[in-house]
Amino acid sequence: MMKRTSLHRPARCILILLAALGFLLFTFSPAVADSLKLKSGETVTGEIEGETGTDIKIKTKGNTLVIPKSTVEEIKRELVELRLHDGRIFKGKIVKESKESLVIRHIRKSAWADIPVDKLDIDTREEKVEIGPPDIWKRQARKLTKFEKGVEFPEATENLSQQEIMQLRRQAGQALRQKDYKTAEKHYHKILKTNPKDVNSLYNLACIYSLTKKFKQAEKYLKMSILAGWIDFGHMERDPDLDPLRKRKFYKNILKQRDQLQRLGADRVLERLRKEYGEDYTYEIDEKRKLIFATNRSMEMLARMKDHLARFADAQWRDNFKHKPTYYITIVCPSQQDFVKIRQRNRLPANAGGWYNNGQKILICGNIGGTLDHEFTHALHYADMEGHRPRQQHPIWILEGLATCFEAAGVAAGHLVPHKVSGRLRGIQSALQRGSHIPLATFARYTHRQYMQNAGLCYAQGRYIMVYLYYQKKLRAFYEEYCKTFNQDRTGVKALAKVMGKSIQQIEANWKPWVLALKQERSASVGAGGAYVGVQTIDVPEGVAFSRGVAGGPAEKAGLEEGDLLLEFGGKKVKSHDAFIAELKKYKPGDKVKVRVQRGKKKKTLTLELGKRPGRRR
Repeated sequence: MMKRTSLHRPARCILILLAALGFLLFTFSPAVADSLKLKSGETVTGEIEGETGTDIKIKTKGNTLVIPKSTVEEIKRELVELRLHDGRIFKGKIVKESKESLVIRHIRKSAWADIPVDKLDIDTREEKVEIGPPDIWKRQARKLTKFEKGVEFPEATENLSQQEIMQLRRQAGQALRQKDYKTAEKHYHKILKTNPKDVNSLYNLACIYSLTKKFKQAEKYLKMSILAGWIDFGHMERDPDLDPLRKRKFYKNILKQRDQLQRLGADRVLERLRKEYGEDYTYEIDEKRKLIFATNRSMEMLARMKDHLARFADAQWRDNFKHKPTYYITIVCPSQQDFVKIRQRNRLPANAGGWYNNGQKILICGNIGGTLDHEFTHALHYADMEGHRPRQQHPIWILEGLATCFEAAGVAAGHLVPHKVSGRLRGIQSALQRGSHIPLATFARYTHRQYMQNAGLCYAQGRYIMVYLYYQKKLRAFYEEYCKTFNQDRTGVKALAKVMGKSIQQIEANWKPWVLALKQERSASVGAGGAYVGVQTIDVPEGVAFSRGVAGGPAEKAGLEEGDLLLEFGGKKVKSHDAFIAELKKYKPGDKVKVRVQRGKKKKTLTLELGKRPGRRR
């Protein structure tokens, strides 16, 4: 399409340089689509927002992806080319337009610009589609802001294991609560010798120096914590430990730059991740939930991880945790080869399937599954604890109890529903039968060391206390009461007794037979060779819902999603898992069945082609 206009006045054009280096973020979204064809054969469609020499940032329907150019085979851009009467040419996207003028986002290597143009100055306007390989150039260092200049993080001089760092963190926290600032300071500096950008240690040192009136040191470490990725300005403004700093010019200047520093938060995290994990990782940024997903595996893996954890997080915030993270949490799911290297670098045992580092706000996991959900619950729980004023540190039986409770759970109809039967059931049932379990009043007072010395039993017992509370419809009430009365009783015993309306001994007397009555047998299912849906179902208060699905299975192909509430199967209403299985047994592989589900507030009818259940017939 061509459009010509005559010259009526001297050409006028104002160049607004948005950024010389690094990624560029914009206010307006052009109404055209771009696409990236990856070397894996996958295609990503969205709006390219910016690029560096090695990465492309593209806004998709949901979030923002940062994709290595090394994985991209071809880029397709829908552009507009403007030729002005004075001979200048601008090629890009129209981001704003009125009758008299427009703004074109001019695309240039390493620097894009928004350029206002008077329509009377335009000679021709042509829509184009540009297709070609990515332009890769040497990564240039991001231009430092005035706030960043003069700050250098030291190199690591020690190599503590994650367990050693966790122990130091607990000791430092205990020293802080006892106002033993000298001991806490020593422990945090010890952590920084291994992780110089450990956000929590840097921030807590700023608090210690503020409380001890060492203001220059306080300002130094507060600045370093922000540059390491701390963006929880709400916490900073409410934290009484920083009260001595409030009237100082340095602190006031930080608040003036709050929006700018928060916008740079994700980019600073990405810079740190690239340095740690290399250039071949793809990142997806969920700005709404403050989550960054990273993998050097397929886009399909990234999508599955992101979709599952987004639903998981929403359900946890709906049912359990009040405070959402105000900082970015990164979830890394590397290739198996990378995972082994990362695990060895962190000096973790060979059976560690994943871990969460709260200091760096990074979760590492070898695959999608129960371990990922366990560690992600820890990440969300820490964010909730840090959201309380003053910050809370819950005992290990609650930390691990909640994590193990939801490591075997399904997201259904917007809620998290823990499975009654998991691999930990046999251990606690055996202990109860032998009388070797830990009395609840004692268990609630266990230290981290005591808990880990008998980890097998403690993890199982912790899970089934929380699962019991869930099925008594008391888990949320207990957690809320515990957080409310945290300063009165940090063990949780009083909150438990109040919510249940019984003494801890009476609660234990009721809990034991409930756990022993749980059956190890699997629930009703279709045998091998029978009709197969490729998704787990779970009973919820509203009926039955789809939980975790099989990638590429019949349910996924039909458009069914984790969390869908099943209303009808083949025209028959279903209210439970067993009722669903009874209906499923009426069909054979290859049959097409109408499935009616509720997704959020909307109801959908989908056609499901049944597969064949794998396995051998008995």
